[in-house]
Amino acid sequence: MVTGTITDWREIKTSYINLPVLDVLFRGIACWVTVDVRVLDLATAEFIAHEITVNVAGIEIFGFRFGASPQDIARAGAKEIAARVGVQCWR
Repeated sequence: MVTGTITDWREIKTSYINLPVLDVLFRGIACWVTVDVRVLDLATAEFIAHEITVNVAGIEIFGFRFGASPQDIARAGAKEIAARVGVQCWR
């Protein structure tokens, strides 16, 4: 069983060309998320604590995100948690 709390969230949005109009149309995004994770081992009833940080990058076109959506961030966080615990996570 895994529980966690987001302790830090940073997001940088930048346009490729520094013009105000193009910033709305097309820009790059980078997200850094830090989560304090507690994993309950049901076999031993012990909690194991981890702190993970994931970095996800993507683009935003007309307000639609590709690559830095909440689902992508959650998927990267789950993979990092699984790597720390020692469980293989697919996809």
